[in-house]
Amino acid sequence: GSAQQGGCAGVACDKGLNTPRGLSYDGTRLFVADTANHRVMVWNTIPAATTNPGPVADNVIGQPDFTTGTTGVTQAKLNGPYGVYSDGTQVFVADSNNSRVMIWNSIPTVANTNADAVLGKANFTTSGYDSAPDSQDFGIPYGITGCTSGTTKYLVIGDSQRNRVMLWVSTAFQNSTFAAAQRVFGQLTLGSTNGQGISSNRIKIPYQLACDGKSLYVSDPSNDRVIVVPIPSS
Repeated sequence: GSAQQGGCAGVACDKGLNTPRGLSYDGTRLFVADTANHRVMVWNTIPAATTNPGPVADNVIGQPDFTTGTTGVTQAKLNGPYGVYSDGTQVFVADSNNSRVMIWNSIPTVANTNADAVLGKANFTTSGYDSAPDSQDFGIPYGITGCTSGTTKYLVIGDSQRNRVMLWVSTAFQNSTFAAAQRVFGQLTLGSTNGQGISSNRIKIPYQLACDGKSLYVSDPSNDRVIVVPIPSS
C-alpha cells in the first residue's frame, strides 16, 4: 500500500511502516522488514506500545535516514526487502527485488551502514537473476531464518521464484559473497527446474520459514498448507 502507518502523514519516518512483511527477534532487538519503504527498522528493545503511534525506531538499515524510502543496488541500499533474520550477532536481509541476501556481520548501530557480504550475487551492484537456477543465485528470496540442528548451524532461505528452499551451513555463509548453498528442498537438485507442485517434496512460492532445531516449517500459501521438513544434523 501507499499509506504510511504511524502518524507520518504519508511519508517515511522513524515510527511508521509501509507494507511490513518479515520480522525477527534476536532475544534483545526487534527487526521489521518495512518492504515498501525499502528498509529494515530496528528497535533495540521490544516496543512497549501503549499508544498509537508507538515508540520510534532506534536505527534503520537500507536507508541513509528515517525519512528516505528510495530503492537502490548498492552495498547499503535495499529494494523491497521481504525477510529479515538476526541471530544476535549478524543480520541477514532478503533483499527480494534485487534477488539477493545482504549480510551484516555485526548489528548496525547507525543508518546507511554497508553490508559485509552478499549471497546470490557476485558483487553489491548487481540485481536480477538468470533463467537457469544453480546453487549460488536466487530468483526472488522471501523468507529467511537460521536453524541449528545438532552441531550444525544453517542459514535457510526461501527462493519463491524457483519454488525451492536453499540451505547454507555456517562455514559457507560467514563473511561470504556469492557462496554456494549445500542443500535444497522443493527441487531434486540445486540446478533443477522441475517447477512447482503439491506433492510431499514440492512447494509453490515458499513464503515464510521457521525452525525449532529439529524441523523446518515452510509456509506454502499457494497450496494452502505448511510443509514440515526434517533438518539434517550433519
